[in-house]
Amino acid sequence: MMSIPITLLIIIEVKSDFKSNCHLCGLIASIGTSLYCMIEEYGWIGYLTNELKRLKS
Repeated sequence: MMSIPITLLIIIEVKSDFKSNCHLCGLIASIGTSLYCMIEEYGWIGYLTNELKRLKS
């Protein structure tokens, strides 16, 4: 699933003011986005696990 946004951001060529390869900027943006999504999902799993334990009892 994560390969789709990574591929799209690399192909789209994220524009930057730095003198670097635009495909590299897309790779960096996609890695940052993927890390954010994984950390957010991990946080929600921890939160929901604790909240749903109360409903089982």
